[in-house]
Amino acid sequence: MKTKNIPQSKQAEANISPPETVSARIPTRLIPVTDWPKYHPYPSVSALRFMIFNGAKTGFSQCVRRLGKRVLIDEQDFFYSLNRAIKKREAMHNIDKEELKKHMEPILVLQLIGYSKSSPQKHGSEIRDFCPIHRGDKQRSLAIHMTSGLFICHTCGEKGDLIDLYRKSLDLSFPQALHNLAACSGLGLSSPPKNFIICGAILPDDPTVKKSYRKEKVESTTASKTAESLYNMAKTSGFHPYFQKKGIKPPDGVRYGNGCIVVPFYNMRDRIQTVQFIGKQGKRFAKGMKVNGAFFPFWPKIEDVNNTIYICEGIATGGSIFKAQENHYAVLSVGSWSNIAKVAEGIYKRFPERKIVICLDLGETETRCLESLVKTGIPFGYVSPRFPRLQGKDFNDLEAEFGIECVRERLRAVRWLP
Repeated sequence: MKTKNIPQSKQAEANISPPETVSARIPTRLIPVTDWPKYHPYPSVSALRFMIFNGAKTGFSQCVRRLGKRVLIDEQDFFYSLNRAIKKREAMHNIDKEELKKHMEPILVLQLIGYSKSSPQKHGSEIRDFCPIHRGDKQRSLAIHMTSGLFICHTCGEKGDLIDLYRKSLDLSFPQALHNLAACSGLGLSSPPKNFIICGAILPDDPTVKKSYRKEKVESTTASKTAESLYNMAKTSGFHPYFQKKGIKPPDGVRYGNGCIVVPFYNMRDRIQTVQFIGKQGKRFAKGMKVNGAFFPFWPKIEDVNNTIYICEGIATGGSIFKAQENHYAVLSVGSWSNIAKVAEGIYKRFPERKIVICLDLGETETRCLESLVKTGIPFGYVSPRFPRLQGKDFNDLEAEFGIECVRERLRAVRWLP
C-alpha cells in the first residue's frame, strides 16, 4: 500500500506559530479528525476530540465543520484558536494568585456566583450559606472561614479556597475563573470615576466620636470593597430601555451588566456602600449590604450648585426633579421611603447651612415618611405631586402625564417645617 504524500514540509508540520504566520503558508483546508496526525504531530486524535466536545469552554468550536456524520477541522481556524488560547494562558500566568486572594472576600464570591438560594449568615469566624456547588437549599452546609478563605461543604464534601468555590459552582476552567475574579476584584482596573464629592469626612475633635467613626469604618470595609467590586465589574457604556421608558437621560455614574442597570449608592464618605440592580424583574439591592444612609446623587457642576438639596426615592423620580430644576440643584435618590430620614439627617449634619427638601411619593408611605423625619428634629421642607385623578404616585409619573413644566411648577409649592 502506497503512503500518501504529505503536502507539508517537516518544518511546517512541527510549527504551531501565530495565525498570521500560519495563514501566510497554509491555505484554508478541511481535515478529518482521524486524518489530523498525517498532517500535524499535535494534538493527538483523542485530545482533538476532547477539544471539540468541550468547544464552548475551550474556544475551538469555531474551527469545527460538520458534513453529515463527518467532523472536519478547519486548519487555519484551528491554529488561530490555538494561538488565542496560548495568549490567554500567558495572560493568566501574569495574575498573582496570592495577591488575588488578598482582594477576594467570601461575600463578594457568593455574590458573583449568584445562587438564587444564597443567604449568607455569620457564625463566629465562619460564614454559612447554602452550597452553590450541589445546589442545596435545605440547610446551610457550606462553611467559609473568613480569615483563611477556605471552604468546605459538609453535605457534598467539596472543599478548597475561594477560587475553587467560584470555579466549581459555575463549572468553569481554572483560567476562566482566575480571569473573572481578577477583573471583579479590580486587579489591573482603574477605580470607578467619581462624579461628585459630597463631603470631606473630617473627624471632629471629640475622642468618643472618633472611636465610633473608626469602629463603623472597620465594620463597613468588607461590604464597601464588595460593592465597589460589583460596580467595577459592570460596563461603563450600554443601553437599557428603562431610561427610555421613564423619559429621562441616563445619569452619570450608572453602569450596565447582565441585562441590568447597575446603580452605585454612596455613603457620606464618598465610598460605594451598595449597588442597586434595575432589570426586567424590577429593582433589587445587592444582598448582605447595608442600604440605610446610602444614596445615588444627581450632582450638578460645582459652579452651578445651589443652596437646596432635594431628596427622593427612585432613580426615575430623581431624574425628573433634576431635569425640572435645569440641573442646578443636587438631587439624592435613596431607593426607598424608609431611607429618606437617615440620609436627610446625615446631609444636615454635614451641611447645616443647606436647605433640605423631601420629595414624597403619594400613598400610604407618605405619612410614615413625614413622621420619621419629624423624629430626627432637623428642619426640612416637603412637597408631593398632585394629580387631578389617581393617575400616578411620583414626580416621574407627573412628568409623563403633564410634562416637565408641571413638575417645575409643583416643586415651587414647598411647605417648610422648623
